[in-house]
Amino acid sequence: DQVRLAARQGYDRPFLLVDPKIIRTKARRFKAAMPRVHPHYAVKANPHPQVLRTLIEEGAGFEIASIAELDLLLELGVAAAEVYYSNPVKSRAYIEYAAAKGVEWFVIDSVEELRKIHSIKPDAKLYLRIEAPNVGSDWPLTGKFGMKAQEVDAVVAEAVALKADLAGVTFHVGSQCRNPENWRVGIQELLAYFHPVVAGVL
Repeated sequence: DQVRLAARQGYDRPFLLVDPKIIRTKARRFKAAMPRVHPHYAVKANPHPQVLRTLIEEGAGFEIASIAELDLLLELGVAAAEVYYSNPVKSRAYIEYAAAKGVEWFVIDSVEELRKIHSIKPDAKLYLRIEAPNVGSDWPLTGKFGMKAQEVDAVVAEAVALKADLAGVTFHVGSQCRNPENWRVGIQELLAYFHPVVAGVL
């Protein structure tokens, strides 16, 4: 109806139509397909409040790349402790701000980032970003972020020395990825790094 109205009345700039019903359906399909997974939506994909409200209603969690996204979630009543701060390069000021608001989860992909976060929030829950294939992705990110296999041991050793909480692992298959093989390889690499921990959970 909105498209027909715009076609009749005319318009002078592009516009975006968002259907909350489609968002709700896709969120439910995702959760039904993987009932043991608690999905976290990347706010940068579409930070429109109506999109976020719909996902809140569906019980989704959230992942952010900036404190602007954090502020938006807080305004909507999302608990900061449930937000994952997944930008691998964060300024001290942004880490301090997020920690002061109650964010507990921070991604790292280097010893330097580990030390920086730990110096600000020693009890942070950290998750390692490892390198994963980005074959077939419109926007490959593997050359920009993510630890190579030979870098992981140094980060883990430093975390042990600092008594930091390494609580998880993540990888990015690239934006607009249509190649499921990237996820399979990423999960295999995850198991190779953390097999004793993961095996205990599975």
